[in-house]
Amino acid sequence: MSGLSRQAREAYEAGNYHSAAESLESALEQEPDHPVLLQKLAAVRYQLGDFQRSENLAQRAISRGGNNNDVLRESWWLIAASRMQVGDTQGAQQAAQTASRYESGGQMPSPPGGGQQQPAGPGQGGGMGAPGPAQQAPFGGQQQPPSPQMAPGSF
Repeated sequence: MSGLSRQAREAYEAGNYHSAAESLESALEQEPDHPVLLQKLAAVRYQLGDFQRSENLAQRAISRGGNNNDVLRESWWLIAASRMQVGDTQGAQQAAQTASRYESGGQMPSPPGGGQQQPAGPGQGGGMGAPGPAQQAPFGGQQQPPSPQMAPGSF
């Protein structure tokens, strides 16, 4: 774990999300396409209430996550939770369905033309855990996006 990642984890676990964001942004300057760092920063931005930026970062993590099931799953859960926070219930349900497909360790099939996962709805713009399935409750026959609380030590 890099020094910046360690600083970010310690700040996050202490509830100092602004400091965690600064450390992760510095780490991303060195490795701008690192999917785990992108996913961690998305989770921090969610905690700071910056839901649009959280979703955008999570989508970047997905596009660079390759076959990293943890990054893909946690990023989709962040997207679901972020969409729920801004009132996009349908988009949240779609993202939650996508996230749940990664729960048992299964891989989503690669979409045609590039192998990158696409956002779960129209007009969409491992490490520290995103909200996960243990915090879900059903709504409307779908899984509800989880609460924003991340498990300590999952950073």
